[in-house]
Amino acid sequence: MRLSEFRYTLVLVVQLALLAIDLLFNTFIHRYLANTGISILLFVLQDIGQLVAIAVLLITFFQTNIFQAGFIVLLFNEFRSTIITGVGYFILTLFVQVWTLTNRFKGQVYFYWPDGLYVFFVLHKFTSCLHYYLYKRTALCISDPKFYTDEWINHRINQESDQRSPKY
Repeated sequence: MRLSEFRYTLVLVVQLALLAIDLLFNTFIHRYLANTGISILLFVLQDIGQLVAIAVLLITFFQTNIFQAGFIVLLFNEFRSTIITGVGYFILTLFVQVWTLTNRFKGQVYFYWPDGLYVFFVLHKFTSCLHYYLYKRTALCISDPKFYTDEWINHRINQESDQRSPKY
């Protein structure tokens, strides 16, 4: 099934909008940490947005001929870094959010964080930049027509079989 230009554009706009929303959450969410109710709401909305972004990416993977032909490993090898970074970013986001709220519920002032939280906060921000780059690259790359034709699958299978067979 080949993606139409309109459908691809729509999916790409949704993916980029989800990234932009997550970027806005990462940028401005810490301004509202003084109000616990608002910060919980914003944290939940950010988590839902990240899950939807991962789901939309997986749906675009499922629409390729590679996935439909059963060569999931080829697709995974092509976009492994994006999948791993996306899951790692989501886990780090949850970790930082839970630790921040735990400190807040203990009665600590919202701008005083333990050293470990600072380390995870910086790691989270670094991972978010990497995730944004890889996710955007993957969203643009998945539109390549090679993922929707059988020629690329045949070429990759032949390439891998040539590497495995001994040459005399």
